[in-house]
Amino acid sequence: MTSPHKNFRGQLDEELVLCYFRRHWIQILPGLLLLPFCFAVFIAAVIFHKALLGQTELVNLFITLGLVVFTQVIHYLFLSIFRYYLSTVIITNLRVIILDKSVFFRDSSVTVDLTKIQDIKKIQTGFFHYLFKFGTIKLDLSGGDPIEINLAPQPDFYFKKMNEVKKSLAPANRN
Repeated sequence: MTSPHKNFRGQLDEELVLCYFRRHWIQILPGLLLLPFCFAVFIAAVIFHKALLGQTELVNLFITLGLVVFTQVIHYLFLSIFRYYLSTVIITNLRVIILDKSVFFRDSSVTVDLTKIQDIKKIQTGFFHYLFKFGTIKLDLSGGDPIEINLAPQPDFYFKKMNEVKKSLAPANRN
């Protein structure tokens, strides 16, 4: 007995997954750099709070508010790292699916039929885009706003893959 969804939920029967990718890792780099700093400040604030527990109420209030703020920042950074792993772009032989999820508040998907794509553009500008090999893939649609896939890793590979699949779906030239 086969599974109702082969590789992902909503996959069509005749659909084959060719490749998939997450956004470039540089997306979570600020969070990865800030997380140890915020955690250290949080631990220092907890220790400082215990040392000044008998002081004035104003000092205790500011330290407690600081702890609450740093708790929120740490949770935001963890959620941004989780969101990085939950957001995926899937290229199949029939469509491009952009899944954007988060732990609590976001669960969206955009499906673009490859026959509706008029033009595919790869945009890589700047030193860091070439150094770290990421860019933007822009899908111009017939009868709609263009869709941009930002922070695509190895944009050359995925640009070529989308063009190959689009070309294979095109009707044969008849003379």
